[in-house]
Amino acid sequence: MFGIALATVLLLFVSVQAEFPDDPKPCKYGDGECIMELCNTLFNERSSEANPGLNLPRLDPLKIDKMVISQGESASPVGITLTFTDNLLYGIKDQRIVKVKGFGKDLTAKHEVKIVTKIFSLVGPYDIKGKVLILPISGSGQSNLTLVNTKAILSFWGKPLEKNGEIYLDVTDLKIAMKPESIHYHFSNLFNGDKALGDNMNVFLNENSEAIYKETASSINRSFGEFYLGIVKGVFSKWPYAKLFAPEYIQLCFPASIMKLTLALVLLLGCASVSVHGHASELPSGIERCGITDEQCLMNGVNFVLRNYAKSGIKELGLIPLDPLHIKKFKIGRNPHSPVNIDLSFHDVDLLGLQEGVAKRVSGFTSDLSRSIELVMEVPELTVKGPYSVEGRILILPITGKGNAEIRLKKTKVRALIKFKRVSKGEHQTFAEVVNINVEVDPAHVTYHLENLFNGQKDLSENMHALINENWKDIFNELKPGIGEAFGLIAKSVLDRIFGKLPLEQLFTV
Repeated sequence: MFGIALATVLLLFVSVQAEFPDDPKPCKYGDGECIMELCNTLFNERSSEANPGLNLPRLDPLKIDKMVISQGESASPVGITLTFTDNLLYGIKDQRIVKVKGFGKDLTAKHEVKIVTKIFSLVGPYDIKGKVLILPISGSGQSNLTLVNTKAILSFWGKPLEKNGEIYLDVTDLKIAMKPESIHYHFSNLFNGDKALGDNMNVFLNENSEAIYKETASSINRSFGEFYLGIVKGVFSKWPYAKLFAPEYIQLCFPASIMKLTLALVLLLGCASVSVHGHASELPSGIERCGITDEQCLMNGVNFVLRNYAKSGIKELGLIPLDPLHIKKFKIGRNPHSPVNIDLSFHDVDLLGLQEGVAKRVSGFTSDLSRSIELVMEVPELTVKGPYSVEGRILILPITGKGNAEIRLKKTKVRALIKFKRVSKGEHQTFAEVVNINVEVDPAHVTYHLENLFNGQKDLSENMHALINENWKDIFNELKPGIGEAFGLIAKSVLDRIFGKLPLEQLFTV
């Protein structure tokens, strides 16, 4: 019964793509305390609603079309075939997770959830045949199986599965171990409605419930495990694994979305050179594997991918199309100590122009990762287009609006310094982990156009546009700390995925 908890754990990921509230926020990889707290909130608040976006049915009550518990071992005093059809399972909304393990970046690792609950009740039609101790039992009717004060451990395993250039978790095995404090059974219409026999059998089952459950526990756990495997497998098949966690859900400043594209280029430093032994034929032609210190080769690889694959992406490398890049949501929050004190949000916007970007320097890679890696690139023009909303003040003037925006950055130079450390994992398995990132962004000019400022009041809108465009540099400079911080978060999350998954020995000729 507790297997549904694994599916409900995945409710924490709904904020990645669905319009789920920002409070509670999604969790980071492996943050058991965060996952535990979030899921307990969601059990209580969301169990009564289905979630088609996550392939989740309504959880409380949960409809179970059919489940068969077969206990047929000859040495067991309990030998029954118990079939439940069109049953409802109650109590999920009141269960609580007390410990979480796993949910890290390694898709093959075990994920484990420990849960306690006061009451679980499975109610609905049943059919039973067999024997309990030396007593035959048969019947078909309505049943109620209730577990009280139950502790459960759920574990599941999986493997990476690539679909459409993204990596999903293919859940292959799920196990449940339940230990209730007490169990209560009620089966109506036992022995074809013979009341005396039926009443006596129900009394016997409940008086010996602990011994009977002990004999049937493995069969019950196995049957529920098989049922919930399908639910959990369906949820994980909905979204790429990396998009289910907080590092993939960053609140960006609008210039930071430019940084996201630049980060994609940093990623290409590895991806563009991944001609792994034995798999070179799977990569697009023209992409070569570089020596780790061959700066010219690395720079050429970045520029080759920009020119040839920015619009289409590279499925083999998991690279999505970069021009245009569709960004679901990003924002910059208020800074009361800045003359630019605004809440500025964008959603469903496109970033155009990266295909014309040129990497000017890629340096610092060494086999021992002792130096900071430097990436310098220039982009002639980057344009952000899409819906926006803004509220706050610029200098001493209030600003408010909601509509479509177009923001252009001319001749933008980006410089990123990235520090890695070596992580050894066995012979010839050296990985890189990001420990620090600093970013500088310098456009030659920025222009802003925000439709429907001040609810369409033309005079106010024109005056505000004149102010922000005449003072574009001062305004941009006020945003630089937020830009650097946002880019650091994005860069670390993406680079850790690549360099944490593929060893340097595969990425480069070292």
